[in-house]
Amino acid sequence: MELTDELVLRLPMSALRTLNAYRDVRYIQKAINPSRMSAFRLAHRSLRALAKQRGIFTARLGFVGSFHLSILLTRLLERLPATGVTAAGLVSLFIQHYSEFDWSREVAQLGAPRAYPRKAREAMVILSPQRPSINVASIASASTAGTFSTALKTAHRLLEEGPAWSTVCGDGLVDFLSTHSVFAKVDVAYWGPDPPTGRGLVGHLESRIVQVTFLYYVAVLNH
Repeated sequence: MELTDELVLRLPMSALRTLNAYRDVRYIQKAINPSRMSAFRLAHRSLRALAKQRGIFTARLGFVGSFHLSILLTRLLERLPATGVTAAGLVSLFIQHYSEFDWSREVAQLGAPRAYPRKAREAMVILSPQRPSINVASIASASTAGTFSTALKTAHRLLEEGPAWSTVCGDGLVDFLSTHSVFAKVDVAYWGPDPPTGRGLVGHLESRIVQVTFLYYVAVLNH
């Protein structure tokens, strides 16, 4: 059964939030013209590879994931002419546009502009397509937003120089180690018999690292 607007509007807010992921994916699928889908998919895979290599593809650590990339790419498609869209052009436009995007002030969203009560701690705002509007990048901090922009600026500079795509993607680990001089290492050991529980523990701790770094960032600013 298709979830029509009439049916959706009758549901309580709690049910809408549960269905948001499905509704958001359906929205994006319908928003992309079938003639552009192959270009969208290739561009998405290319940007995913770039983000992984540059170390900015981990949503739970405050960066971006596949869904974030889908929203940001679809947002660009909404602004492009109906014809002449290529994967290479999409990738180039994505890198250029979002390397200059002011994440501290601007909101990335699809469709008609919507009012969003932005919280002071939200360094990036990427709104889910369907209501109720949810910031899917709420975990991002000023640090991760800055790292994301810097990685895209580097990729944009390399694109203009014309090297191979593998060179544009680079090696995020090498760049990270050469850019920073102080590191914090966290070792986690799980001795229980249930591997899924151990993986859940690691994921839980990873998600809390973002909050710790944000609090540390605020404490440094206040001093």
